[in-house]
Amino acid sequence: MVPRKPGDTVDFAPFVVGIITALKQYHVETTHQFLACLGQYVRSSVDSAASGKAAEFPDEVVNALAFFEDFLHYSKLSKKVAEEHVPMYLLDQFRQQMA
Repeated sequence: MVPRKPGDTVDFAPFVVGIITALKQYHVETTHQFLACLGQYVRSSVDSAASGKAAEFPDEVVNALAFFEDFLHYSKLSKKVAEEHVPMYLLDQFRQQMA
């Protein structure tokens, strides 16, 4: 995740792991529903931003995609699960923007 101020150093890993831990208390379908909502948010935000012809993702999308990648990493979910919710071209574009 990206801090609001460039000089801030915030470790978002505990937040992501906490969300994963909370979701593990429920059926696995709840995690998939959460990822589906997150994916829908990303896709609709990118679509809205695309109408403005911006070359980069808005900050909200950057944060959501960073959360999504961290979530996949720490929960050890497969790429197949990721592709079900967020198109890979968006993740690839996000990685290029962050590099």
